Formats: sequence, C-alpha cells, structure tokens
Amino acid sequence: MKLLEVKDISTGYKKKQVLFDVSLSISKGEVLLVKGANGSGKSTLLKTIYSLVPIWNDGTIYFEGFNISNTKTNELIHKGIVYIPQKNTVFEGLTVYENLELSGMAIFKGKSLSNRILEVFTIIPILVSLKSKKVVTLSGGETKLLNLAMGLMPQPKLLLLDEPFSGVSPIMTQHIIGVIQTIKKQGIGIIVVEHKYKDLGQVTNKIFDLSKNELININ
Repeated sequence: MKLLEVKDISTGYKKKQVLFDVSLSISKGEVLLVKGANGSGKSTLLKTIYSLVPIWNDGTIYFEGFNISNTKTNELIHKGIVYIPQKNTVFEGLTVYENLELSGMAIFKGKSLSNRILEVFTIIPILVSLKSKKVVTLSGGETKLLNLAMGLMPQPKLLLLDEPFSGVSPIMTQHIIGVIQTIKKQGIGIIVVEHKYKDLGQVTNKIFDLSKNELININ
C-alpha cells in the first residue's frame, strides 16, 4: 500500500486553474522531488495535499489507504502529515527549545514532549548548542534548520517541504540534506519542491515534472 496517492486532482485560485488532473504516489521512506517552471503549481500541489487549497474536481487524495481529500489541516497533523512552507514559521522572541515545545504540544505532553525534543535533537544535533538562544539571534540557515525541526516534532509519516534550501548557504544546505537522509531511513515519506534539485542527488527516488504532468522513478 502506498503512503500517499494523489489521483487526478485539479485546482487553482479564483478563476485561474493551476493544476490539471495531477496524479502521483509515494511510499514510506521515499523522496519525491517536484519540479517545473515558475508558476506551474509546485507549491500549490503541496498546499492542496495539505488542504490549504481546495480540490476543484472529483480528484481524490489517499493517505495510508484512506480518503483525506479536503480534510482539515489540524486533522492531517494528527494523521501524520506535516507541511513546511518556504517562509519560516518560527517565533523569533522565543528560544529554540521553546519553539520546539510549541510545535509538539498538539501531539505530546509532559515527559513525552521532552523526549520527543531529544529525539529531534539527535536528528538535527546542530540545534543542541543553540537550544537556549532566542531565534532572533540565529543565522538564516540555523533558522531554516529550526523550522525543519519544528516540522518533525509531531512525528510525521509524510513531510511536505517547500523550497528547504531557499536563502541557505552551501554548508547549511548539506546539513538539511543530511536531515532528509536521516528521516528517509526512518521510513518518513518526503515530497520536496526545490529549484536547486540537483543538490538532492541520490536522495531522490522519484521526480514529478509538473510541466509534463509526468512521474519518473529514478531509484
């Protein structure tokens, strides 16, 4: 059984259609890269999967075999789907640790929340030395890693990543790739929208070309 199946979805904004009968699938532990020209609907695809943009037609989205089409986003988090947008969604006045606490509170409480933070620190160890620092003092790359860590707090089964390398140095890009490799080995499915897709190298299992509406298996 596939982790996620998208079948013939179409959508857009107001009267402008952006996606046309898009179909794709991903299994546990796979990385699917979405590429295409500017304006082709890459980010819209992620937002539609995450119910931030409604499906226009009779297309359907299945997660672990269940129809989740237009399910509310807070319910999707509890089911195991997390969307991390290109723009960082952090609380700059709080510390790194406090941001992680807030991100995990919907799923974990008390000791289990503390334990989950420790688990995330093992995935992104660079954050350990930064845990007491306020986010406003972090570099762009460190903030991007925190944003990714916050997305991992709910223990997702599927991660939707929109431009994770945007505004990040080559060194921090490698850190993010390392995180993707680690969580991929844990069986998490990952759908990535990224212009610098060549940096993902051998991590990618499938490519979905929105310009051609074509899914390609490469690994």
